[in-house]
Amino acid sequence: MKAQLRRQVPPDEEAPIVCGPLRLDPSTFELKYGGKQISLTLIEGRIMRHLMQNAGHVVTHSRLGEVIWGEDYPGAIESLRVYIRHLREKLETDPSNPKLILTKVGVGYLLSKPND
Repeated sequence: MKAQLRRQVPPDEEAPIVCGPLRLDPSTFELKYGGKQISLTLIEGRIMRHLMQNAGHVVTHSRLGEVIWGEDYPGAIESLRVYIRHLREKLETDPSNPKLILTKVGVGYLLSKPND
C-alpha cells in the first residue's frame, strides 16, 4: 500500500496525459513524441491536451476556442489555424500533409488515434 501511495500524483500536479506514443505533462506542457522532447507554448499545450483527451473524435472550433480563451469569439478560427500549423510543424514529418492532427473542414480538428 505504501508503494501505491508513493506512485500517486500529488494533488497539486496533474497526471501526464498519454495517447499512444504521445505523452504530455500538463503542468509544463512538455510533449514527448517519437523519442523527441517538444516544448509547447501555453496555448499549444491546451490545444494538445484537449485533442489528446478526445483522440479519435472531432473537436469543434468553438469548443477549442472555449478551452483556450474561455469563450468562442469572431476570428478564433483564424487564430486556431495558426496554432495548429505551429503544432504540425513541431510534430508532423510533413506538416503540409498531416497524419496526426487532421482538419475537418468547417468543423474543427481531430487527433488521429495513434497506435500504441
